Amino acid sequence: MRLHEIYNLKLNADLVVLSGCQTALGQEISGEGLIGLTRGFMHAGSPRVVASLWNVNDQATANLMKLFYRRMLKDGLRPAAALRAAQIAMWQTEPNAVPYRWGAFILQGDVDMFRNAPDFDLMNLPQMGESAADWDADIRNFWETGALPA
Repeated sequence: MRLHEIYNLKLNADLVVLSGCQTALGQEISGEGLIGLTRGFMHAGSPRVVASLWNVNDQATANLMKLFYRRMLKDGLRPAAALRAAQIAMWQTEPNAVPYRWGAFILQGDVDMFRNAPDFDLMNLPQMGESAADWDADIRNFWETGALPA
């Protein structure tokens, strides 16, 4: 299927998952931004798209997708929370603990996990740490607890 065909679809889907390599990438068009599969599926009606930023390992992707769907369908988590939970599970299991193997997947279009945070304010986001170590600690803490930096 080509991008122009995706733009012409009328989807009735809450989520599209593109588990292939580099499916979140596209072409930057002056005045338009990034044009690619993600934008195409959102234009076609899906409010959320899971896609990858780089080439992904087949086995790691299969494991991640099993965990992602289990968290969503069996545990009842929303897509953003399910992806986060699946990535944390991958992070904690060998041999997939290397973020390069599972970290390529992002969810675009769903900000509910931030909106539901008690201290979320889009216009006044907390400042991250100044050093790389501070950033790493802030991000690790967010992934583990869901708490935004103070």
